[in-house]
Amino acid sequence: MHGPKFCAGFRGGLTDEASAVIDVLRAHWPAAFPQSPDLIRPLATDVAAIIAERTGWSKRYTASVLAVWKRQPAYSEAMLRYDRRYDLTGAATEQIIDDNSRTRAREQVAHTKHPISLLIEKGA
Repeated sequence: MHGPKFCAGFRGGLTDEASAVIDVLRAHWPAAFPQSPDLIRPLATDVAAIIAERTGWSKRYTASVLAVWKRQPAYSEAMLRYDRRYDLTGAATEQIIDDNSRTRAREQVAHTKHPISLLIEKGA
């Protein structure tokens, strides 16, 4: 099982370890973790528990892995493009993407496309 080392090690972005772990997710659930950014869809809120159980990873490690996945610009764009969340098989669930999630996704997309302009607007 993996532990806190992973949490601290991935704050900077997609490291070699993070990339390898994403490959593990792709091997188990290719529909939920596609290679092509255009195929990325918002994940259901209960996937972390399923992933942790299937892989044997701790909940904290699994949450860190998913945080790396969700920080991708393509994931934020998917949050704006779709109305529902998807399970690990790629099937739509009854979970609707809420306004708060959409707002965070818009902010992430804007930050990714215009990071300097956001800093200026916020007075940083």
